[in-house]
Amino acid sequence: MSETNSVSYLLEQLQEMQNRGEIFDNLDAPIGTSPGPDLWADAVLVEPMSRKPVHLRLHAEVYDRFFKQSGSMGPIKNMQQVPKAYLEAHE
Repeated sequence: MSETNSVSYLLEQLQEMQNRGEIFDNLDAPIGTSPGPDLWADAVLVEPMSRKPVHLRLHAEVYDRFFKQSGSMGPIKNMQQVPKAYLEAHE
């Protein structure tokens, strides 16, 4: 469902990329200025939404469908989106 944009490389691969000029680090680059106190002046603390534990019995075909859709990597996350979408549609 979600895509990741990260790529893993071996140290040897990174060294080869740097030797080819594909990776460039300027160690002499100036350090940026501090953002200062104004950065957080209008910040508002927002408490994370809590979750409630629920025991739910599902028909096997319902669970199996979500399991297939998620690629066996978290059908619960996909199931949570259904009631969320319902609530948003009925606001």
